[in-house]
Amino acid sequence: MEKEKQEAFVIKSVKYGEHDKMLTLFTKDDGKISAVAKGALSTKSKYMASAQLFCLSEYVLTTSSGMPYVSTAEVIRGFYGLNKDIERLCGASYCMELVDAIYEDKMAEPVTFRLIYFTQQLLEEIKPESVYLIVLAFVLKLCGINGIAPILNACCSCMERKASYFFDYDAGGLVCSECKDSSLLMPKLSAKEAELMYAILHIDMTKLSGIIDPDKQTVKYLLKVMNDYIKYNFPRKLKSFDLLYSL
Repeated sequence: MEKEKQEAFVIKSVKYGEHDKMLTLFTKDDGKISAVAKGALSTKSKYMASAQLFCLSEYVLTTSSGMPYVSTAEVIRGFYGLNKDIERLCGASYCMELVDAIYEDKMAEPVTFRLIYFTQQLLEEIKPESVYLIVLAFVLKLCGINGIAPILNACCSCMERKASYFFDYDAGGLVCSECKDSSLLMPKLSAKEAELMYAILHIDMTKLSGIIDPDKQTVKYLLKVMNDYIKYNFPRKLKSFDLLYSL
């Protein structure tokens, strides 16, 4: 039996059989992988903490008949503060669902691993009303890592700056009214909203707390635009978004 040590986040945890859990892990070295935590549903399980969503642990995985199993696990950071209120919980859940939707198995991406860490740390620390800003930053930066960062500083067709724009999912960013395809319905953004998204895309996550929180409804609207952009590029339904957006 092969053994390997992996530092990983739990991005998905589901019941597997009567007593076990199937964990979807995002590892530091190998990206997304799946592993069975035997007996993790028992309250006496040694994997009870390390099999929880959001948890960062060091796992020793044993592969038997092609299936990885958790052999040992040591919690590095539980991120238990994400369960303090519904806003944090929904925001973090949406971020983890995005990672699961975007990445195929064994796609190594250490930058995303660090992004997950800093995002969950911020979501633990900030006030609940700032959750949408942190999640919007996560979505924008995840798009950047995957090569689909939207053009947000000018019309992506004529490259001129305008007082208002439309977000063109096919073009990958802003278009002005003159360049817009009149046959298509597109969400509208003001220059101020576009500037905010551009700033969030390019600022370091550790400095996000320095941004004065915009109006909550504005950030929610921009997050919906980006969620639709993600779905356009990665056509999978993101169930956790509806609950987050309804709060």
